[in-house]
Amino acid sequence: MSVFSWGCTQDRQLGIPGVGDDVTSITSPKEVFSLAGNQVLEISCGLRHTCVLLQDGTVMTCGANDRGQLGQERSGSELAQVPATDTLVVTQISCGNDHTLAVTDRGQVLGWGRDDRGQCGMSSGGREDKRKPRLLKSLSSCQVAQVACGSLHSMALTRDGRIYAWGDNSFGQLGIGVPGRTLYRDHPQLLSSLPGVPIRRLACGGWHSFALSISGAVFGWGKNNCGQLGLGTTEDRVHPTLLKNLKTQRVKYIACGQNYTAMLTASGGLFLFGQGSDGQLGHGSHSDEINPRKVLDFLGSEITQVACGRKHTLVLEGRTGRFYSFGQGSKGQLGLDNDSSMSCATLVPGPWKAKNSTAGYSNGEETRSIVGSIFAGGDHSFCTILRGDDCDHPLDFREALPNVEPVVLTKDLLQEVSDYAPSSPSKAIQTLEIVLSSPPCLNASFLVGNDDHFYRDQFNDKHGIDLDAARSAFECLSGKMDIIKMLSPKQLLTIFIFCNQ
Repeated sequence: MSVFSWGCTQDRQLGIPGVGDDVTSITSPKEVFSLAGNQVLEISCGLRHTCVLLQDGTVMTCGANDRGQLGQERSGSELAQVPATDTLVVTQISCGNDHTLAVTDRGQVLGWGRDDRGQCGMSSGGREDKRKPRLLKSLSSCQVAQVACGSLHSMALTRDGRIYAWGDNSFGQLGIGVPGRTLYRDHPQLLSSLPGVPIRRLACGGWHSFALSISGAVFGWGKNNCGQLGLGTTEDRVHPTLLKNLKTQRVKYIACGQNYTAMLTASGGLFLFGQGSDGQLGHGSHSDEINPRKVLDFLGSEITQVACGRKHTLVLEGRTGRFYSFGQGSKGQLGLDNDSSMSCATLVPGPWKAKNSTAGYSNGEETRSIVGSIFAGGDHSFCTILRGDDCDHPLDFREALPNVEPVVLTKDLLQEVSDYAPSSPSKAIQTLEIVLSSPPCLNASFLVGNDDHFYRDQFNDKHGIDLDAARSAFECLSGKMDIIKMLSPKQLLTIFIFCNQ
């Protein structure tokens, strides 16, 4: 695997050392040699800094560090490991404008960087920058699966399906109601307006937020001056609001730019809406869109990845391996070897080929390569390149990622629970307890197969739950006395109810 970057490099956020002070942008993809040979799991970009997560859990940062966003006391001219995380295994990262969050394999959350609006979630009462990673003690009793950062706010999704939000709330982006006198929260606040809804993914824009359910329901809230919530108006929302006009689209993935939003559907369709002043919506114009609008350039294509920067968008067509960009290009962030902006999708040239292409190769002398993953930040971009046999397994953002989603009761988990022996402590029992205590996890555990749980039409009154599968699973559990003795009355009641449906 190789990593390439391009765009604004004024703060050395591209991770490419040796760039002169007079060079403020790189307009075509350049390899990040310090990451050569490493398996990159994720790259998250802030406004002027970058955070890289390797597959072994190592966290590396580069770029601006004036607010402590690198998590270490040094200049960010080169990528370097964050020392405070060297004894931890990090599984997910997210960057805001000037702050960073990380989730460990134990479900703990670390935060560092700018904290003047409480976006690091420390509950410390002080608004000074947090220059080294610190644990969010107020989430210590939770197992967090996923975090997301906006410009000045943050969100977390726990393994039992709860959503927490903190930081700036000037436009209602925390989803907890009218901002009132206090325009921010310095510690995580529980969102109580989505009870029982099995949420799969969180996404944050500049000052707006989204939650996507496992059945494709999309909820948005926060700033909406450009229509970035896709509700057909420009009115801000302070509580999660259902996007009714996307009910039939079977949304699988959401990405947010500063004031716009992108959504991928199960069929590979791409919808963009919100601010379009720099062509970042890809509709061939510079107009805002207050309703979700499909990008016509990709009709007949199957889009598998989308990434949003501040005002630019990257798109990957998985079936062919073609890589596109559009939006603001003044810092070279489109990778087109110029500083022009584009309002329509344009192919990004680079050292990769479309899938199944033999162009440029002779007698197998060179190993074929394709784009593996794409990432966008403030005014900069990254992509990973797969070579050889890895080309057959590019990432598809529409697919579920169990390690960053709430837990569910699977067949494998049921089998592990069935094999449980009291003398051998089992992580499966802990997972079972989480599921039985959580309505969202229960609902997600027994959805009907083949995506039939997705909303179909206005006359569809099916709830999408496979009650027969649920009854069978709980009947299996009800016969395990060693397990029954370990459960709470509430969990036992759950089993009783399902067994007697």
